[in-house]
Amino acid sequence: MKQIPTCAEAKAHAKYLSRSLNINLSYARDAVALRYNYHNWSELSTVFGQLS
Repeated sequence: MKQIPTCAEAKAHAKYLSRSLNINLSYARDAVALRYNYHNWSELSTVFGQLS
């Protein structure tokens, strides 16, 4: 399993994908979540609060 990114890294990656591929930010966020084996962005974002 891939190492989970920080919240800032995941947001930056989603923003980059959104601009590069000219897709909605919500789709880009879900693509980032899928990369780390989560079903969607909200599932991935719950992990950010658990990281310390």
